[in-house]
Amino acid sequence: MKLKPITTLYIISTLAFMFALLKYFYVNISIPIDFLILEILSFVGFIGIIYLSDKIIRKNRRQIDLKDIEFQKKEEEYIQSIEHYKEVLSKFQSENNEEKSEDEIEMISKEVVELASESDDIKKFATDFLAKLAKHYEIGLGVCYFKIKPSDNFSVQGVYGLSDEEVLSEINEHSGVNGESITSQKVIVVNEIDDEYFNIESCTGSSKPKHLYLLPIVVNNATVGIIELATFKMINIENHWVKISNGISEIKVL
Repeated sequence: MKLKPITTLYIISTLAFMFALLKYFYVNISIPIDFLILEILSFVGFIGIIYLSDKIIRKNRRQIDLKDIEFQKKEEEYIQSIEHYKEVLSKFQSENNEEKSEDEIEMISKEVVELASESDDIKKFATDFLAKLAKHYEIGLGVCYFKIKPSDNFSVQGVYGLSDEEVLSEINEHSGVNGESITSQKVIVVNEIDDEYFNIESCTGSSKPKHLYLLPIVVNNATVGIIELATFKMINIENHWVKISNGISEIKVL
């Protein structure tokens, strides 16, 4: 059986003391009793010092062990809290992301084809189209631009959710991210909208949208329009836009 370090120290100390006393029995010297008592007291004192030192060390070690246990407990609590907040965040993100089924997208596409084929006025189509999108997606604001010949600029033909005080200028291929979407003919999603970009009117007052979707309308490989949608949560329309916008090619008034 392996001895504890303190037990080994006690044994060594005792053997050393016994050896120190034993040597006096092999010399012809009369040893005063006081000297023996002093030796014994010295040994007891030495053993006492070892005992007290060991007691203090063991006490400190227990405190360290308790601190370690407390730290591990806190660490486990923090890990559980992190996991909980991850679940809450995941649930929040799930609730704040609109996903459409293939059937829903197909239905929206058919509605757009029907709307485009029946429209004989570009402004009415733009307004109705935005309203149609708002029916299927949670849109805070929408602007529909179309290029009206002979101009090379895209002018506002329909809006959704804007206050009457908002005045929107024409845009073109050089108009920032709008121009980038027009030129690339690709959807652009901006998730950090500048505070000064838009105000959206609501029954509780004026608030700021969080996400911006720039959706180019492409007919015969040419960008003829662009939809600008501002939303309070992600709607993932960029994943459906190609199929939805294909129906706009049926419009007769472009």
